[in-house]
Amino acid sequence: MTDKDAVNTPENTKKRIYGKPFVKGDKRINRRGRPTLTQIGERTQWQEVFAEYVLDDKGNPVIDEVTKKPLTRLRARMKIATTSRNPRDFEIALDRAFGKVKEQVENTGNITLTVVYKDKDGLPDNLTETPPETT
Repeated sequence: MTDKDAVNTPENTKKRIYGKPFVKGDKRINRRGRPTLTQIGERTQWQEVFAEYVLDDKGNPVIDEVTKKPLTRLRARMKIATTSRNPRDFEIALDRAFGKVKEQVENTGNITLTVVYKDKDGLPDNLTETPPETT
C-alpha cells in the first residue's frame, strides 16, 4: 500500500453521497418526526400484552384448534371479532385483513365556480383604476 492509496489523504477526502437525495415533496420525508420514547414504549407494551398466552381456569395455556399451538391474546381477540353476532365487528376485521372498500361519493348539488383572471399588473380585468396605495 502506498501513501497515495491511504484513506485519510487530502486527495481522498471527497464527500460521498449514499442513496438518493431528498427533493421537495418526496414521499420518504417523515413529516411527523421521530416517535417519542413514550410512544415506542407503549407500542412494545401493547405487543407484549397481545403476545401473552390465554390461560384456562387451571392456569394451562388454551390450545388453538386450528394451529394446535397455545392461543395468544391477539389471536383470541381476532377470533372473537370474526365470530361475533355484531356485523360491525366482522366488518372491522375484514377491513383490517383486506383493506377498506372504496366508497363511491356522488354530488347531486349544483356548484358555482367563479374565476377571476388577473392581468400583468396583478389587477382583475374588470378593475379599470388602480387602487390607492396603503402605507
